[in-house]
Amino acid sequence: MKLSRLYEDAKQHPDPSKMTPREAFNYAHDVIEGRWPEGEPIIMQEPKSAYWYAQDVIKGPWPEAEETIKKDPEWAYYYAYEVIKGPWPEAEPIIIQVPNLAFWYARFVIRGPWPEAEPIIKKSIWWKDYQKYVIEPWQRKQEVIKKRRGIPEENG
Repeated sequence: MKLSRLYEDAKQHPDPSKMTPREAFNYAHDVIEGRWPEGEPIIMQEPKSAYWYAQDVIKGPWPEAEETIKKDPEWAYYYAYEVIKGPWPEAEPIIIQVPNLAFWYARFVIRGPWPEAEPIIKKSIWWKDYQKYVIEPWQRKQEVIKKRRGIPEENG
């Protein structure tokens, strides 16, 4: 079915209960071009659609859908990074389950080491990247901070 046909059908039948979460998101995003309260209960049934609705329609956090979004580690990570734009402690137990997402969360969201995730990341192919892009820059930053504050260097 062509996308334009889907929108025509949506205009003729805007009953959200007959739509999938993705169709309801598409209707809100592309037809209404804004929030669609009647469709939100359907959209928030699926983590991916709920994330995209928060990101592209609401353009900010959508607390009512966070329980759904945090059920999927990938969309929980993207929600923290792109929507909340910072740590999302409630979703960390889910994000930590996937090594590459745990690495990205530490690097791009926390912007520093995530000790709780290190045992998971260490067992994956992402450990070297975690060391290179998270731990080493963090250590360099800490050294600069110590120098600026006049804290003597530790001799090892």
